[in-house]
This record gives sequence, structure tokens and C-alpha cells, in this order.
Amino acid sequence: MPGKNATIFLCDDDEDVRSALTLLLVPRGFDVVAFHGGQEMLAALAIEPQPLRAVFVMDVNNPSMDGRLLHTKLIECGYAERSPIIFLSACGSSEIAEQAISEGALAFVDKPCDGSTLLKLLHLAVELERQ
Repeated sequence: MPGKNATIFLCDDDEDVRSALTLLLVPRGFDVVAFHGGQEMLAALAIEPQPLRAVFVMDVNNPSMDGRLLHTKLIECGYAERSPIIFLSACGSSEIAEQAISEGALAFVDKPCDGSTLLKLLHLAVELERQ
């Protein structure tokens, strides 16, 4: 669909976080697909129609697949070139944040995050993806 916005692909092992973010975003017009882990998300991406219209929001510290490894996989698959990535972390370090940004992530947000801050970042990410 030419006018359709990018889908938010959310990856976080915490069910409460996935639910809260979905409840924040869906009423505001975002399409959200949420995943528990990176492997699950990568498997779903493999069957999505291409080119993929996506913005990725993912936890750095996911026990099933570290967010940095997932970021690397997204880069290898070519998704990171056209799809903005926003990292979330409850215990991130400035070194991890700097590395993520240097590898092309749009933002690195500490949890718990302010909803309005995340919404602003997502609107920016959707606009960047559209361009």
C-alpha cells in the first residue's frame, strides 16, 4: 500500500514491556508486531513481503538473542539500511549505546522510558523509513 506506514517490529523478552508498548502504540495508529526473542522475529521477517516497511524496537539484553547480535543479523539481511532501529535497555551502558549508534541505530533509550519520548522517536523513525 503506497500510503501505509512502516510496521513497528518490537522484540523484548519481557511480556509486560511488550504489552505496555503495544497498548501505547496501537491506539495512536501504529501497526505493531511483537516478539519474545530475536530468532522468532528473524523467522517472521523471512516470510514478510519484501521490500519490508519496518521500524525495529528491541531490547539490548534479551536472553534468547542479545539485541546487539540481532542488530548484526538485521544488518547482514539488509534491513538496517532502510529500517530505523531503536534500542531499549534497562541496564545499558554508554559504551553499548555508543556502539549501537555507531553501527546505525537511530536511538538508545533507557527503560523505563517516557511514553512521549518514545512516541517522538517512533514518529521520526517512521518518517525516516518513508524517505
